[in-house]
Amino acid sequence: RIDKLIKKYSGEKMKEEKKELSQETKSPFFSKIFWIEFVISFFVGLIVGTIIVLTEYYAQKGSGYHINPYAIALDAFGISGLLLLLLYLLNYFATLGAFDALTYAVLLVLNVAFRPSYKKHGFPATYYDYKLKKASKERKPIHSILLVAILFLIVAIILLILYEINK
Repeated sequence: RIDKLIKKYSGEKMKEEKKELSQETKSPFFSKIFWIEFVISFFVGLIVGTIIVLTEYYAQKGSGYHINPYAIALDAFGISGLLLLLLYLLNYFATLGAFDALTYAVLLVLNVAFRPSYKKHGFPATYYDYKLKKASKERKPIHSILLVAILFLIVAIILLILYEINK
């Protein structure tokens, strides 16, 4: 009986039920949602890369430097890939709950300031309740961002080799 109470109040039972549910309703890794996220991540990387290319090109052109297309493309793909990798890591740690305390604090301050009757509308009374509510939801990192970041970094490595050969 004590084990049941401990499981009930420690959140282990909720984690076990969540694990069983996720095993029953597992979706394929390369689903339609994955490819939509992949395309969005790819275009975000291209937009960042384009901004870097335009900035470097016009900065070098305006100052009279020799414009090296390998160096500009290397910077565009390398920086875009690193930024996407950092975005993935941020997303991954957020799914692990690294920012839950900060999120709860900000939501609590906003609710107290702008909605005095926030407790009547289902907002968790304590941080523990908030964590239990978050634990009941499945949170997965967006793996397509990691795939796009790896692709951009591979292209950057190839461009680095070409840059060193044509130096």
